[in-house]
Amino acid sequence: MVVPYLDKDHWSLYILEEEQTIHYDYILGFHSNTTYKEFAHNLRIAWALSRGLYENDTKFPTVLNVDIVVPKAFAQKNS
Repeated sequence: MVVPYLDKDHWSLYILEEEQTIHYDYILGFHSNTTYKEFAHNLRIAWALSRGLYENDTKFPTVLNVDIVVPKAFAQKNS
């Protein structure tokens, strides 16, 4: 699942996969506060619920507890 994220007038993308969440951002470190991690966690919860997993399901914690990967992206050249 791909989800856009806007904070401080800057867009980035979250890509949710089974084993990880990818936070794709053209300005590395721009979204590096706790807000982006909370957003990613809430996305994982919504994704799990949309797939029919609930808190009492044994797979629920494994869907939530994945790494957030921030790959190096090409630098943004405009504002």
